[in-house]
Amino acid sequence: MKLLIEKYLGKSWKSSVCGILAATIFTIHENPDFISFLPDGFENYILGISKVSVAVLIALGFTFSKDYNVTGSDSHKIPKAKVVRENTLAPKKKKGKKI
Repeated sequence: MKLLIEKYLGKSWKSSVCGILAATIFTIHENPDFISFLPDGFENYILGISKVSVAVLIALGFTFSKDYNVTGSDSHKIPKAKVVRENTLAPKKKKGKKI
């Protein structure tokens, strides 16, 4: 099952699923007409927890985006910058006989 999900959503499928769920829940929160067919008590409950659930799903998405299967390591590492010295941009002139 995991290989099937990775085939369609890629290695970062966990963060993709969190993003899709967060967008769906946020849409329901902003437009409650989508769940108007539900009983009033249940509809109010869903609208009450929707803000918290969106925040949790976004946080999980950020956590999963740094997963070992996505980045290749257990922690996010920033590569070291290469220092370019002033005189290294131009090719060095070879010393030789002048004609």
